[in-house]
This record gives sequence, C-alpha cells and structure tokens, in this order.
Amino acid sequence: MIRSGIFIIGLLMLLVGGAANYPQIPLPFDSTEITFTLGTVVLSLNIVLVVGGVFLIIVAWVFHKLAQP
Repeated sequence: MIRSGIFIIGLLMLLVGGAANYPQIPLPFDSTEITFTLGTVVLSLNIVLVVGGVFLIIVAWVFHKLAQP
C-alpha cells in the first residue's frame, strides 16, 4: 500500500511538472514562475517536481522488486 502511495505521488508530481510546459492545460498556479535557488543554481518548481516525481517512481519500483519472493 505504501509503495502504491509513493508511486501515485511521484506520478502526480511528474504530471504536474510536465503539464506546466503546455499552456492549453490550465493549472491553479504557474509553476514556472516559482523558483528555488541552491547556491548559484536557479531551478523552477516544474523542474523540481519532474525530478522528484521520477525519483519517487524509481524508489517505488525498486521496493516493489525487492518485496517479491
């Protein structure tokens, strides 16, 4: 159940981050205008959502493979 929850959260993060690149899809906020700075690197929220979503999907997939007998 937890693996499924992690996968769903990662998939939603990936979809919201990717949907920011398409202006036809209305979102309640503009994730390209929200920025994070890490030292000299400036990242927009959609990049953080896509990378975090892919990471969570991979984590859920690895734990799924480890749990099989």
